[in-house]
Amino acid sequence: MGASGLGSGLGNCINLSNLTLNLDNNQIGDEGASGLGSGLANCINLSNLTLNLYYNYIGAMGASGLGSGLANCINLSNLTLNLYNNQIGGMGASGLGSGLGNCINLSNLTLGLRQYKMQNLPNFDEQSHSQQEVLRQNSSRYLSFQYTENNLYSFKDREKVYKIEKRYQILRLIWRDTNISFCLAAIDREYGQKVFIKVIKLEECILKYIIQAIRSIKIENHFQHENINSNLHIMMESKNLYIVKELMDINLKDVTFSRQELTDEHIKWFVYQILKALNFLHSQNVYHTELTARDILLKENCDLKITGFIHSNFPHEVNYYNKKGYYPPQRILELPENLSKTDIWHVGVIILQLLYGYPFFEKRNRGGRNGVLQAYFYSIGSPSEEDLSQYKDYTEQYEQLKSLNQYCKKSWQDQFPNANPLLCDLLDKMLVFNEDKRFSLKECFLHPYFEDLYIPDDFQQCNLKFDHSQLQIGSNEDEDIDKEEVMKDIYFEVEKSYQKQQLRRYQIQIIQNIAFQKHLAHQIPLNPKLIFYNLYEDL
Repeated sequence: MGASGLGSGLGNCINLSNLTLNLDNNQIGDEGASGLGSGLANCINLSNLTLNLYYNYIGAMGASGLGSGLANCINLSNLTLNLYNNQIGGMGASGLGSGLGNCINLSNLTLGLRQYKMQNLPNFDEQSHSQQEVLRQNSSRYLSFQYTENNLYSFKDREKVYKIEKRYQILRLIWRDTNISFCLAAIDREYGQKVFIKVIKLEECILKYIIQAIRSIKIENHFQHENINSNLHIMMESKNLYIVKELMDINLKDVTFSRQELTDEHIKWFVYQILKALNFLHSQNVYHTELTARDILLKENCDLKITGFIHSNFPHEVNYYNKKGYYPPQRILELPENLSKTDIWHVGVIILQLLYGYPFFEKRNRGGRNGVLQAYFYSIGSPSEEDLSQYKDYTEQYEQLKSLNQYCKKSWQDQFPNANPLLCDLLDKMLVFNEDKRFSLKECFLHPYFEDLYIPDDFQQCNLKFDHSQLQIGSNEDEDIDKEEVMKDIYFEVEKSYQKQQLRRYQIQIIQNIAFQKHLAHQIPLNPKLIFYNLYEDL
C-alpha cells in the first residue's frame, strides 16, 4: 500500500518534468507497482524519469500495470527502469513493452531486467536418466541461482546465524530433532501459506543421515499427492539444507495419546486417506516400510498426509524399543518380507492404536524378540503348521516359532466392544501372520467398511515413473560411499527445486497477466489475492 499511496500523491504533481525514485530492496509487489504506475499516468509532463525497483516482489501483473501507467507519459525522452531481481516473467516483460510502445518521444531508454527470465525451463521429470546424471554431476558447480544478502533473511538459533529466502517469515521453533537439525514454523509470504521448515546442518551430519535425507527428499519430490507430505521447496545456503513443507497441526500419535474421543467416522476417514497415499506409492513399487502413528500428520479438518520416508524400500535393523510393536512378525524374525504387505500390517497396528489410545501390543510385550511375538500371537493367534512350513529352510527362526506358547485367536470385537464390526473384520484380514493370507492394498480399500467413502478415482496411480536407482545409495552396508557423490545428489535436488519454483512463478504470472489485461480492457473487477490463491490451488 505504501507504493500505491506514493503513486497517488505523485499523480497530483502534474507539472513534474524530472523524477528519480529509489525504491529498491523493499517489499513492493504487484499491487504497489500497479498503483505507482497509475499515479505516474497523471504526470504527463515528465521528460526524465529514473525508477529503481530492483530486489522487490513485482510479478507480471505489477510490471504490466506499471507499463500501462507509463503509456500516458508521452513526453518522456529519458527513461531508466531497473526491475532486475523481481519475478516479472515473460508476460510481465511483454506487458511492460506494450505500455512503453506509446512513449513515442523516448530517445534514451535503459531497462534493467536481468535475472527475471523463466521461459524454456527444463522439465527434470521428463529427462532421461543419462541427461539427469549429467546435470547431477555438474549441479554443484552450476547452480542457476546464487543467493546474495539481498535475497536472504537472517535468524539465530543457539547463537549460530542461519539465512533463508526473504519470502519466509519465521514464526517459532517447533522442535529440535537432534543437534544436527531443527524445525520451524513460518509463513511463505509469496504464496500466503503456513509452512514447516526443516533445517539440516550438513557439515555436522554423518554420512548415514545425509543418505537418509536424500532418500526422503527424492521420494517427497517425486510423489505429489494430497495425502503425502511432499516438499514445496528446497534451498541450501552455507552447507545448511532447508526443506519446506506444508505446516500440519498435529501427528496421529499425539492425537491418540491425548485420549480425546475418536468416532468411527474419524477412524474410517483417517485409514481411507492412509490407504490412498500408500496406493499412490505402491503404484511405482515404493513402500514406506516404517509407518507409525507419528508419521501421520493431521490438519484440524482431519485431512492427513504421511511422511517419514528415510527407510523406504530398505527397512533398517529392528529396534524393539522405539517402534512399539509396529514391525510385522517377518521383520522381527529377520525373514524375507513382502514390503507391500508390511505396509498393510503397519496400517492395522495404527488402527489398533486409534481404538486403544496407545500402542496396542505394548501392553503384553515383555521385551526382546520373543516378547514382541508373544504379544502379537496372544491376539491374532499362533501361526498354524501350514503358515510355518514356508519358513522351514530358516531353521533358527522356524524352531523359535515352534517353541513359543500357543494361543488361539482372540475376537477383536470382544476386545473392542464399541468398535464397528466391519472394522473388526478388516483388522482380521490385515493383522495376519501369513503374508499370502494378509489382505492386499486393493482388498483393503474395497472392503465393505469403506463402502460409503470409496470412489475409484480416489485411488489413482502415479503415472510418473520413479527411478529406483535413486534409492540404492547406502543400501549396501559394505559399499564404500564418497560423501562428495552424495552431496552431488543434494545439489541436484536443490537445483531441481529452484527451477520448479521458477516455472511455477512463470505459470502464475501468465494467468495473472491475462486477468489484468482483461481488467484493463473491460474494467472487470480485479482482486489480485483471489486470482492468486485460486491459481495456487489449481497449480
